[in-house]
Amino acid sequence: MDAEVRRLEDRIDAVNREGQLRLDAVMARIEGRFDTITQQNRHMESSIAAMSQDMKSIRSTIIVTALASVLAIAGVVYAGQALWAGGFSSGQSDRPAATQSSSP
Repeated sequence: MDAEVRRLEDRIDAVNREGQLRLDAVMARIEGRFDTITQQNRHMESSIAAMSQDMKSIRSTIIVTALASVLAIAGVVYAGQALWAGGFSSGQSDRPAATQSSSP
């Protein structure tokens, strides 16, 4: 009977070892998947940070372009007014002076 108990205990130990090996293999695959997911999350976070930086850069470019456009338009309007006013003044000075004629 001791031999039979010993054989059963050995069989139980073998089944336990086999189960532990299977569990270890499954846990290694699960841990590998978690590592992959963690790496993907890090990559996504860095991509999001890069996109955020790019959006800030684009926003700054748009603001600077808008300001430059407004200043350019204001400069054109000012130059046009100055040119028109200068031409008007110049045209006035080129006219002959009006003289009074005496009527007999």
